[in-house]
Amino acid sequence: MKKVFIIIGHGDIPSDFPEFDLKEYLKLRTFYKRGNLGKKAEQKFKFLEEKLKKWERTSENDAHHYFLSNLAKELERNLKVKVEIAFNEFCYPYIEEKIEEIIDKYQEFFLIPSMIAGGRHTETQIRNKIENLKVKYPDKKFFYAYPFKENLVLDFFKKHIEEFS
Repeated sequence: MKKVFIIIGHGDIPSDFPEFDLKEYLKLRTFYKRGNLGKKAEQKFKFLEEKLKKWERTSENDAHHYFLSNLAKELERNLKVKVEIAFNEFCYPYIEEKIEEIIDKYQEFFLIPSMIAGGRHTETQIRNKIENLKVKYPDKKFFYAYPFKENLVLDFFKKHIEEFS
């Protein structure tokens, strides 16, 4: 059965995204989340969201995207499994977009957040998106590889601290 592992990043705003557009986007985003946007304002929000998501990412303007892209390539090379990346917000592709791009290629989808500690993104937002994908694609298998085992996180931080000691 073909499977894919998807590293989910938070997503970040590129440092060179135009300030005026960013301020307008963030203002509209607040109202959009509350359901308080008219049709014209919602169109403007969607336009700015696409502009932000599709903004060219480099190591200089988005270290988060750059790191996750390299991490996925190294994991794929070392583990000999297919590894993709997706984002919770601000960056293309969003989780749902990545799944739509690759849905016909795989049967099993293992979604792994890059955010180690629990919180709203991992506990609610990403989990809900995965549950919606299970409903939308009932013939596919989705696995949320979260939460992380405490002993693995402890080992990771232990080794990291030892590197800097």
